[in-house]
Amino acid sequence: MKKIISLSLSVALSAALISVPFIPASSTAHAAAAKESVQISENTQYYGEVSDGVPNGRGTIHWGDSKQYSGDFVNGMCEGNGKYINEYTQDGEKHKVVYTGTWKQEKMDGKGTLTHKIIQEDGEVRWNEIQTGNFKNGVLQSGYDVIHALADPDYSFTYKNGNEKLEVLGRIPVLKNHLTMAQCSASNTVTARSINSFLAYR
Repeated sequence: MKKIISLSLSVALSAALISVPFIPASSTAHAAAAKESVQISENTQYYGEVSDGVPNGRGTIHWGDSKQYSGDFVNGMCEGNGKYINEYTQDGEKHKVVYTGTWKQEKMDGKGTLTHKIIQEDGEVRWNEIQTGNFKNGVLQSGYDVIHALADPDYSFTYKNGNEKLEVLGRIPVLKNHLTMAQCSASNTVTARSINSFLAYR
């Protein structure tokens, strides 16, 4: 059984998201947004609204068969609201990365939810992470980061808000027995309720 201590989900997504530059045709006329199919490269296909030869408005871009982004584009870049999905196999394990939320210049930026699930060859889930909150330049700035993994400890719950940070690590029985420790201050009451909800949902 593989054990993993930590993995930066934001870094994994950034490495998985390959940005393809869109170079607009030189023209002084500005065409109205229209839906078109555009072959960006051999493995990259876009369908959606286009302005001056580049994605602009709503559309979907596919990088091969396993990676896509559907949402808003501004001057050829993912910007606005959208959903990114990347499914790939690495070292015999299946990965699925999904981000739904706001984007700015090809990066997660604003409110959103990022998930990353890794399934081993035998079908067992080795890593399951969800980050939800506010992102900046592809990194979670405030919100929740919950991980269940074949690791030690097997559960990790992190809450960040500005300079405040609360981390709860452990196994389910231990977390249930010591949860009241997270309720020591009024500022942590909401976090403790969130942990309770997460444990009940499991």
